[in-house]
Amino acid sequence: MAKKSDIAKYFSREFWTKTAAWLIIPGIICFPLEAAGLGVILLVGGGWVVNSKLLGGLTDKDIEDEYKHFAEKNFETAQKACGIDERMLVQTQDWFWFIPNVEMEGNEPKYRKGDDGMVRSNTRGICILNYGKDQIFSWEQLTNIETGLVSYVDTSEYYYKDVIGMEIDQGTTLTLRTAGGPKSYMIAGGKDNKESGDSERARTVISAVRQMLREKKKS
Repeated sequence: MAKKSDIAKYFSREFWTKTAAWLIIPGIICFPLEAAGLGVILLVGGGWVVNSKLLGGLTDKDIEDEYKHFAEKNFETAQKACGIDERMLVQTQDWFWFIPNVEMEGNEPKYRKGDDGMVRSNTRGICILNYGKDQIFSWEQLTNIETGLVSYVDTSEYYYKDVIGMEIDQGTTLTLRTAGGPKSYMIAGGKDNKESGDSERARTVISAVRQMLREKKKS
């Protein structure tokens, strides 16, 4: 897993890019204005920012891996919170990230548009699904992968006989439809309507749930 400082650098890249420009550009301008001393100081400062804050660092894939590591690290925690264990599972656990529609107290989300065009936040919601013999157990939590701040945990269970289906509506919302009503998660939209949760993982989960429902109906 990456260091918290490296994650912080990833989400602060836009700030440090602007800081470097504010130092380097005036530094260059100082020389023709016969203020070489100040120019050198500004260029040195700009160079330090570039070398320590911008060069290298985590990639978009590295950040996605951090979300993945957090999910896998909480598999056992999710089971305990739902009151189950490995022996009660009939299929491998699933997980997906989503965009929270509520805020965590004391949390200040940061955002960055990656080289792949996706807008990511250091704060996401995670849902871990455990497949039991008769029902699906869900575990949800909001987390800031930069600071380690997490929210309360929310657990639910859905009996297969009550699950109508699972789908993505208009490419933005993952919805679990049950006899008791729908449960929805935003996987695209958020900040400036461009933020992403994890649509690829969401589609993987949908396929797994649909397969499980087909098998249950056959039996």
